[in-house]
Amino acid sequence: MVSRPRVEQTRLWLPPHRAPADRSLFRPDIEGRRAIAILLIVGCHVGILSFSGGYVGVDIFFVVSGYLITGLLVREMEQTGRIGLLRFYARRARRLLPALALVVLVAVILGAVIYPPFEAEDGRFAATAETTAVYASNMYFLKTSTDYFGPTRENNPFLHTWSLSVEEQFYLVWPLFMAFALGAFSLKSSSTIQYRRLLWWLTVAAVLSFTLSLYLTKLLPSWAYFLSPARAWEFALGALALLLPQEARFFSSPTMSKVAPYTAWAGLFGICFAAVAFNGKTPFPGFAALLPALSTAIVLWAAAATPDNLVVKGLSLGPLQQIGQLSYSWYLWHWPVLVLASAAIGPLSLMLRSGPGVVALGLSVVSYRVVENPIRYNQRLARRDIYSLAMAVVLAVFGIVISFTWRQMYLRAGAQPPQVLFTRAQGRFDVLAYLPIELF
Repeated sequence: MVSRPRVEQTRLWLPPHRAPADRSLFRPDIEGRRAIAILLIVGCHVGILSFSGGYVGVDIFFVVSGYLITGLLVREMEQTGRIGLLRFYARRARRLLPALALVVLVAVILGAVIYPPFEAEDGRFAATAETTAVYASNMYFLKTSTDYFGPTRENNPFLHTWSLSVEEQFYLVWPLFMAFALGAFSLKSSSTIQYRRLLWWLTVAAVLSFTLSLYLTKLLPSWAYFLSPARAWEFALGALALLLPQEARFFSSPTMSKVAPYTAWAGLFGICFAAVAFNGKTPFPGFAALLPALSTAIVLWAAAATPDNLVVKGLSLGPLQQIGQLSYSWYLWHWPVLVLASAAIGPLSLMLRSGPGVVALGLSVVSYRVVENPIRYNQRLARRDIYSLAMAVVLAVFGIVISFTWRQMYLRAGAQPPQVLFTRAQGRFDVLAYLPIELF
């Protein structure tokens, strides 16, 4: 646990005129933003042409996570004078790991039924399952130079887990970074939180990370896409959207309060434009990622400055709230269901591809109510942080064992003489399919 002398004056993690009496972290408009992000992602993966850039929904999630997690940590520092690392990791474990473990288990079982051995291995499905269980699939995709926009991306039901790995790695490092930036590791005693120091380090981190992203986007696109340090600037941007209005008078001036509703519309337009104008050929992340990330940050700031504007009211509508609550579960389920359905049935039309998206939404409702929430709010687990962390270790080991065992079974099955002959024949037909028809 990182400790610090208790602060003399408690500061709010939201601007003073926005903070509710109970200082709740819940923001209906943020749930609405999550809903927009997941709708864009599912629309993109289903194949709706108008959502060709819907993958920017992941960038929305990153910025929102930086905003919320930074607010949570600063709020804890203000109230207690310390950042409880074990408590933070325990909460994240209860929130994220159970649903992921369930999806990995179901996908592995269905994959064993649907995929022949050579497809599971060639598509790297079997190997990815192991790294997914420990939130390291992004490193696996980086190592294998996977092209997220390539034609073979639908061979792997776990391809979407790269973003979950990046986010979990962010959760692992960010509290330590925050503790350092807030001066919690300083030997010099102080009774005030060093917000200016925090802003400085956030700015430095954002600039360095974005520079790395630009460099890698040109030379090693897969590294720029999957590497956590190249994505850290988006989380830092969310943190800056939270803290800058409190430290810079410019953002909290009466003039900016009047402008905020218009900037909210501008930010929403920027997100929609990116979702429609971008596609798989857009160099990404690079400069292009600035549009959805900055637009999200602008909407977050505008919503905090003027909570009664029309954009906030629209994002707070009931249907968007419900979708936002299910966004994590729906994200987990939608890609495996879509890929496994395509593998079992064959190439799907747009209408048929919409079916798996709806099925995944139904599965997300069930897992949210049966697995996610009961474990997240389990009093026994919440009472002792060590219980939640032990659960995280058990689930990770379970996922690794299941995935490794399944992969070994596939490797043995693929080495059997009949399967070897079938694989060779399949490879021959794949080659013939690319030859000019005149040769036949």
